Amino acid sequence: MKEIFKILRANGASLGFALGLTALPLIFSGTASVLVLQNEATLRAFDWSQWLLFYALTVITMAFALTPTTLIALISGYLLGWKAIFFIVPSYLLASVLCYFTAQKLDHGNFTNSLREHPQARLILDRLQHQELQLVILTKLSPVLPFAVSNILLAIAGARLRPFFWGAAIGMLPRTLLVIYVGIQANQLEALLADPFSGWQQWIILGLIIISVLGLSRMISKAITQTHENL
Repeated sequence: MKEIFKILRANGASLGFALGLTALPLIFSGTASVLVLQNEATLRAFDWSQWLLFYALTVITMAFALTPTTLIALISGYLLGWKAIFFIVPSYLLASVLCYFTAQKLDHGNFTNSLREHPQARLILDRLQHQELQLVILTKLSPVLPFAVSNILLAIAGARLRPFFWGAAIGMLPRTLLVIYVGIQANQLEALLADPFSGWQQWIILGLIIISVLGLSRMISKAITQTHENL
């Protein structure tokens, strides 16, 4: 227990940043939804240059958890159809990278250094770093862990940029496509924002959660087992 508190104290800034970005979507997503509802006609009249400016803004709002990626994808699917893919995917990838570098700058490597002070934790980290791409994909696959928080955790855990980028691209694509499809099928934006998922869509989301949880559990269990064998 003392070791856990020691790690928490050593990483106060990073953990505080993560907790803050967990609460922000609850505060701002409601306001964003109201603004979109009030300006639906204006948004539908946007040309490509205006949409580019809109998504440039979402890079910042998604990176710092002012708007959830799910909300942006729902609105995008509703207003743009499948064309939304060409906007939303680059936007959340740029947001991921922005959050990644911000978290690393705040952390300064403190998290991994504090864990590496403990031999068993160090060995587990070394094992997981051999499966970085798979780890990022499974983390991003789950709709449960907030977008910005997952970026922070992966960044301060020492994920390298290349596997982080491609893992985010692959891991987030299935749920992004699902959310865009839900947006496309909606008849009214107000009803969509009030109850975006129902029926078979909930089962798909549950399936993604199960796959990610089982995959991560297997990876970590395997790393722990190999660590015990080497001690």
